[in-house]
Amino acid sequence: MAWTYAKGTGYVVSNILYGDYVYLLTDAGIVTCLDAETGAVQYEGTRPPVASHFMGSPVAFGGLIAMTSEEGDTFMLKAGPKPEIVATNSIDEPVYSSAAIANGRIYLRGEKHLFAIGK
Repeated sequence: MAWTYAKGTGYVVSNILYGDYVYLLTDAGIVTCLDAETGAVQYEGTRPPVASHFMGSPVAFGGLIAMTSEEGDTFMLKAGPKPEIVATNSIDEPVYSSAAIANGRIYLRGEKHLFAIGK
């Protein structure tokens, strides 16, 4: 075992490895970023700009980590060792699942609709 980290994980959501970093997201939206090779904490305690709860796991693409809350808000976190939410988008419908990425689109399964976002 190269390293361990004993806090900052969610009960439902999964962690994600993207590039050189591991991102941990709690069900309450607290984000921790660790160096994947050493386990060194890059930042911890970062939150989305509004209080949110998460059931779906984050997904990564194009240098961003997308975190979609139960409230239907997707927070775009810039990947890397410094926390920065670069955009927030809402579908105005509850979301209890993880986003899916395929064929240049992001798919979100809302409570009543399936959204396909992209070209």
